[in-house]
Amino acid sequence: NNAEKDARDFKQLMMEKYGYRSENTIELFDDAATKKNIYNQLIRFVDSLSENDRLLVYYSGHGLYKENLELGYWLPVNAAENEYDEYLDNLGIARLIQKMKAKNIFVIADACYSGSLVRDMQRENNKEFKSRIILCSGKLRPVPDGKSGTNSPFAAKVLQFLKTAAEDQVLASELIQYIKKSFQSN
Repeated sequence: NNAEKDARDFKQLMMEKYGYRSENTIELFDDAATKKNIYNQLIRFVDSLSENDRLLVYYSGHGLYKENLELGYWLPVNAAENEYDEYLDNLGIARLIQKMKAKNIFVIADACYSGSLVRDMQRENNKEFKSRIILCSGKLRPVPDGKSGTNSPFAAKVLQFLKTAAEDQVLASELIQYIKKSFQSN
């Protein structure tokens, strides 16, 4: 219900407070958020990013976990139920992220079962000294969307931390610790 609002609010905050520029921002909403477009954009990053680049990926949408395959998925807009060839599997996403030359990559994934991306990233560890950090809204279970027209509980906490941070630069680890503490009892 709230994926687009979450992503737009995140983008706006990153541009207004943290100096991100629109020419360096790629967004895929609604009909543009197909498996083909998402996959091709990740491939473009593999081909174009350099060792001096940094990449921030914010994914807000549906996720799924196939227990017998031990594999999580991001579900693009054109994904039909039980049509797994239309889903983006987290192992493939992890492999693409690991193959990107960027020195630092931070992925924020607000989707059910997004914790499988962390495990799959560990499988794809290429042992080069590069920073690959993933913040997920949940482990291997569903996560709440929140009330329609509001931010998801996860996105609300991410945005709250970033809005109230005293500095115009924050460490991913600071955000992660804040999120962990915020949801510790949940």
